[in-house]
Amino acid sequence: MDQWKVRSGNGAYGIFRKILDAAIGIVSRCPDVFIAVWMLDAMDLSIYLVARMLSLSVPAALSVLEWKITPRLLQLLEANKSIAFCAAAARVNLSYMMIAGAIGLLVVSGMTFLMHEFSIVNHGFEDAFLWMVVGQSSPVLFGATALLMKVFGREVVYTLFSHLTWVFFALCMLILKVDGPVQIAQLLATAQLTLAGVCAALLTQNGVWPGLTAVFHKKIRIF
Repeated sequence: MDQWKVRSGNGAYGIFRKILDAAIGIVSRCPDVFIAVWMLDAMDLSIYLVARMLSLSVPAALSVLEWKITPRLLQLLEANKSIAFCAAAARVNLSYMMIAGAIGLLVVSGMTFLMHEFSIVNHGFEDAFLWMVVGQSSPVLFGATALLMKVFGREVVYTLFSHLTWVFFALCMLILKVDGPVQIAQLLATAQLTLAGVCAALLTQNGVWPGLTAVFHKKIRIF
């Protein structure tokens, strides 16, 4: 019996568990998509989904940087090198600011050029896309908040605030009776910026300089 449990855990049950975890992860990261499916008609929904997918280019690029720098940050934190860690965190925040800002400007300007060059009737796509990129570019203002919260072992706190932010987002949509992709994108950007701002404030308790203020860290000599 025990052997069967082990095998089932490594077999069908294990696969089901991975699929379930992946589905929960997707829902927790993009609940706005499921709300949009419920609230928008076919045309507006297609606009929203395409804009949402294209705006993910910003976090996709940042995820590569996160994969590279996370081990180094953990190494510094585990070695109790607080000064070196805070200096590294400041550099990470500045890196996120520059990369997110550059990619955000690139995709917005590129999309604007293509829309006007080919005379595409956007039906609000351009505005929705702009607001989504603004939300995804929150590291420009607040730095690598999600990454640093996880590095400090505050992932549970981050997840809690993330869920509360999405609840706030859903309630605002219902109260304000949002009925278009641009309005949903504006609320989405507000929710993402609010979450990043709250986490940046929490990280100051660990000596991390949020966002652009990292320029003034004594270990960073720019000016």
